[in-house]
Amino acid sequence: MKLAIKLFGPEARAAGSGELVVDVAALPIGCDALRRRVAEVEPKLTNLLVTARFAVNYTFVDADHMIGADDEVAIINQVCGG
Repeated sequence: MKLAIKLFGPEARAAGSGELVVDVAALPIGCDALRRRVAEVEPKLTNLLVTARFAVNYTFVDADHMIGADDEVAIINQVCGG
């Protein structure tokens, strides 16, 4: 199955795109498992994934959150400023 992941900021720059399509064995998939799969598919993101968070359907989720076929997924790194 294919899962599209939106990328922003440093992740988008590293991947050269605002979206990454990842093949996964099955859905649902946990965020931790997807993080590992993203690092396999796009090694340039490996260091950034350490501090990045997943947002599913516009809401930040925990590492054990399960992602389904109809979910919108984004990887967003730490943001600071005011």
